[in-house]
Amino acid sequence: MSLTQKEFQWNKVRTINEILGEEKLEDFLMKGAFDPIYWIERVFGFQLTWFAKEWIREVQHNRFINLLAFRGSSKSTVMAVWFPMWLCWYKNNLNILLTSDTYQHSLELMSRFKDTIEQNELLMEMKPSERETTWKADQIKTTSRCDIFCRAFKKSIAGIRTDYVIVDESDKCVDDESHSIFHRVIEPTGDLRNATIVSITTPENGLAGLSQELKNNKHYVTLEYPLLMKGKSIWPEEYPDNKIEEIRERMGESAFQQEYLLNAKAQTEGALFPPELIAKCLDYEIGFTSEDLGGTRILAADFAIAAGPRADYDAYVIVEKIASKTVIKYAERHRGFPVPAKSQRVKELYDLHTCEQIIIDPSHVGAAVKNDLIEMGLPVCDAEMHSKGRSNLLINLRRMLDNKELVIPFDQGDDAARTFTTVLISELVGFKETKSTATGMLIYKSTAIHDDYAISLAMAAKTASNKHEFVDMVAF
Repeated sequence: MSLTQKEFQWNKVRTINEILGEEKLEDFLMKGAFDPIYWIERVFGFQLTWFAKEWIREVQHNRFINLLAFRGSSKSTVMAVWFPMWLCWYKNNLNILLTSDTYQHSLELMSRFKDTIEQNELLMEMKPSERETTWKADQIKTTSRCDIFCRAFKKSIAGIRTDYVIVDESDKCVDDESHSIFHRVIEPTGDLRNATIVSITTPENGLAGLSQELKNNKHYVTLEYPLLMKGKSIWPEEYPDNKIEEIRERMGESAFQQEYLLNAKAQTEGALFPPELIAKCLDYEIGFTSEDLGGTRILAADFAIAAGPRADYDAYVIVEKIASKTVIKYAERHRGFPVPAKSQRVKELYDLHTCEQIIIDPSHVGAAVKNDLIEMGLPVCDAEMHSKGRSNLLINLRRMLDNKELVIPFDQGDDAARTFTTVLISELVGFKETKSTATGMLIYKSTAIHDDYAISLAMAAKTASNKHEFVDMVAF
């Protein structure tokens, strides 16, 4: 008999008799080879929910899975422990990677994997006789010659070859704005052996989270399971209406929306640029272009002060003002350019996009770049970057988002535009409204890793918003 969540005992050893009941071992194993849901329910004595069964079916038929499910849905247990256990029981020579937001969390997944084996009479057969030398805190080998690794979500993962990868709490994993560790390190571990890669999370970081990017990635199948569907609990046995109401009241609507309803756009407290405002300005039909759309084109440049791998970027953003809309046409960023190279790149972009005005941050190296541009005969203006001026830039950008005057390119077939917008979103949602400890005045502080694109865009948008259409008229 399979047990519900309330009846299930995690620390109790499950016996062969409990697993088999009246069935013969060979019959059970034969059926289990073709039906992992049947095998999991019998081996672990747990009655899987209908949605957990869907997860298992999907991962059997799709190589890339983006699973979003509410907090407490057993997604990590099912997908990072029980299903991989079925794989290791029936298949040989697999490499399985478990990684998560912290190394400690990865070790906890590995510990649950080992404990599951040691607390089950059937699965104990997976322990090799020399387990003392083959079982480590972060790596084990089974009698089927399967290797299970747990690693921190870092670049050091490169080099492992995998058949099955679980990235647990993927939206919490520390990565850069374009998720390069996931795309350039994690995914390639499975390319040689066509690994199944499963990202598991409850949405975090608004639209900037990995799960939201993968939702727009045509290679990934996204599975979303909020606690409430059509207003009703999808797991009433564990989450009846009265429990849901208590959770909702206790944690607050914004947190409940994110943790249980998977609303990545739930407003972040104190956010200057709430995710839902940004989402309304995304255009999935356009990418970067140098085409003249018949408006006024403006180039903004925000320059980094220092160089090095942790330094800020030089960020260049080009917008075009067309009637009441300001369209982002192109953007790029660099590190380590000397002043002459910065100046030359501004000129190249100005010429390529036939811009009519350049706006720059005049502080620090910006002053030297400005002098170079003036000598080249280019129309360059300073942005007001003192405290009040910077706040005005950000407030104007917020106003444009409120009024849907900004058009942000997010064509998934344009890698450069998609990467830019992903980075931009992470920078925008990082701005929080707070009070200055010195003056008590409201200020807008960035909590993101960088804010270069956001500031450069704010400069360009402010200049664009000051541009007005002129209509020829005859005065009588």
